[in-house]
Parts: sequence; C-alpha cells; structure tokens
Amino acid sequence: MGMCLTGNRLVLRPLEPKDCAEMVRILANPVISYWVPVLPFPYIASDAKGFFNLLQNNLHRQGWAITPKEDFIGLIEEYPNFGFWLDPAFWGQGLISEAADLVLKKYFSDPQASPLLASVRLQNQRLMRVLVKNGFAPNGPPVASYSKALHQAVPVQPMALTPDQWHFLNLVFIETQRLQIFPLAQVHQDALFGCLAQKQVARNLAIVPHPLPRGFVGDLLKQRAGKAHGMECFRLRIKPRT
Repeated sequence: MGMCLTGNRLVLRPLEPKDCAEMVRILANPVISYWVPVLPFPYIASDAKGFFNLLQNNLHRQGWAITPKEDFIGLIEEYPNFGFWLDPAFWGQGLISEAADLVLKKYFSDPQASPLLASVRLQNQRLMRVLVKNGFAPNGPPVASYSKALHQAVPVQPMALTPDQWHFLNLVFIETQRLQIFPLAQVHQDALFGCLAQKQVARNLAIVPHPLPRGFVGDLLKQRAGKAHGMECFRLRIKPRT
C-alpha cells in the first residue's frame, strides 16, 4: 500500500476500489468537470475504474484520496501534473490548501525533485489563488486544452513550481534532541557578530576577517537572503528546557 500523508484535518491516502462509487457521485456535479478539462461529463463508473487502474499500473503517477477521516471527498495528484478536485460541499474550508501543502512538502523533500507542473483554466481564480499561494508561476503563454466535458478547446495557463522557489517560501526548521536549527535572519545579526568576532572562531573560517568589521555580518546576511534558496546560513540554538 502507498504512502499516507497526515495533516491537521486531513489524511491523504492511496485511492481504493471503494472510492470509485464516490468519485461518480461527486463528479455528477458538472461544476467540477467544467473547470477541469481532463474530466469527462457525465462521469460514469467505467471512467472511475479506468482512472483507478491507471494509478495502480503506473508507478510514476502519484495520486491520493482526500479524506477528512475515512470518507472520500476529493482527489489530489502530484505527478506528472499537480492538480486536484474537491466535493463542492467542502469548498471554502481551506481543505485544498492543506492537502496541497502536504503533497508539496512530500514532493520537495526529495533533493533531486524536478520542477512541478500544473495548468489552470484562465477563468478559474479559485485554483489560481491556491497555486500562486504555494509558489507556482506562469510557465509560458496560455495554451488551448481540450475539455472532455465541454467538447471544445478552452484556454489554460501552464504553471510551474521550481524547487528553488518552494524552498524560498518554506524555510527549513530542524529539531534534534538537543538542538534547534533554523535559517539566519537580520534579527540575528548581533548574535552572529558576537560569535564571529571571536578570534578562535574567525581563524577557522576563511571568509571571516579578524578583527571583524561591524558591517561584515549585515552584508553577509543580505547576500544570503538574496539567494534563490532563501537562506544558506543557519543558526544553531540549544533546545530550551521544557
């Protein structure tokens, strides 16, 4: 069985055969297929079974059932294209944002991750807001895509999220048994200066002069903040006792 992803309100789990009936029930509402060109309308049992078999037979295609507890309420895919749909009864509750966050964290935890692609109908502001909030940006001009529900071409905007952009927006925080490790920021300038100004520290770091000019630390942090990865310097702190 594939990986489950657990959030505050949701569990994303692999699609199961029992979910096919719920897919047909939810997608009987044409508002979903209107915005998602790959979905036919009406959506029938053979469509659901065919999609389930596609996920089972393609190890490179990753998708999850969106469930608040056990009940199926939608679907989210990671690869080859990031996309999702949700039962309209659950719209407006931030559930898609939570599901997207879980999938993107999992995907970009791989240091070899490639840019993640998506597409959105130009008029679909709801989906566009979710993508932009998570760092997706336009990937070329709009293109025509055939809508299976409308039986015609519709304009869609290709989108992409690079690993650099995702890590820029999602700073790293690591906690061990005794340490907390997190990105340096300008607010840590005085503490960093106090450390680097010590002769025994500076002599082990080729880029740090001694005596240390006061403006050196500020310039260093500005340079690091300008990197595509957000921050390449990290602060180590002894974990506070609880």
